[in-house]
Amino acid sequence: MGLEWEKAVRLTVACTVMLAATFAQAQQWVPIADADGVTLAYDSSSVLKKNTVLQFWTVSNFKEPMMHPSSKKPFMSILTLDEVDCTAQTIRLATVIFKEKQDGLGALVDREIAMESTPMRRAPPGSVDFQIVRKVCNEKTAKP
Repeated sequence: MGLEWEKAVRLTVACTVMLAATFAQAQQWVPIADADGVTLAYDSSSVLKKNTVLQFWTVSNFKEPMMHPSSKKPFMSILTLDEVDCTAQTIRLATVIFKEKQDGLGALVDREIAMESTPMRRAPPGSVDFQIVRKVCNEKTAKP
């Protein structure tokens, strides 16, 4: 097996361990936005800080079931592991997990890991990304 496959397996294991550790503790969902049948919150208990970059989980809850585009299975929430650079006001999506029930509960519908291939991007004013950056960077919840 190639080096790329080995890196992908290690990243998958690391993300799975982090997800399990994060959700083993009680989540503290802090609301960010609520619009068009979707509520967005971040878990203030999951925020980790490294220099100016914060890493944390968000959850998007849907009022009506959504259909996953490739698996064609219904889901009610999406968990994302995000990284935000508070100084540069940039954001990167690291992991996306589609779950059967709201609040990231229920069966796993699908998972995507994008950390290495997703660059940090500027959060345009007024966007959901901007709301995430502003809310998380203004909170004093980051653990060193």
